[in-house]
Amino acid sequence: GINAEYGECIQDDLSVDDLWKIYAWDEKWMRLSKRKAKLKRLMMNVQQYQFERTRDSAYIRTERILEAEDIDRVDQVQTPEEFNDISDHFSLYYSSDIIDLQNRSIANATLDGLGTADQCKNDDVT
Repeated sequence: GINAEYGECIQDDLSVDDLWKIYAWDEKWMRLSKRKAKLKRLMMNVQQYQFERTRDSAYIRTERILEAEDIDRVDQVQTPEEFNDISDHFSLYYSSDIIDLQNRSIANATLDGLGTADQCKNDDVT
């Protein structure tokens, strides 16, 4: 059990119950850390997508641009409640960009699966 695995490291300072509490908190922290990393990656992808769209002179942006400070705020999160607040705020203001980005990813994956016209011609020859 947990005592056999970690008991030798802590000697008599902690009880088995204490070890289980630490293990449970560690598991919660790891889950929060993974969620933060995923949200940060999504925010960076949305920011890149916004940058690409704003380079197009015909595109007029009506929503707020995602700033580096918005992404950095994810690193400051310490609790699931704080994470939910930032995640909900991001979803509220940038959901249309998220959907556009997902649709573009699906379209690109479909095109990648089909190959180019030159690849299709080469496949027919062989």
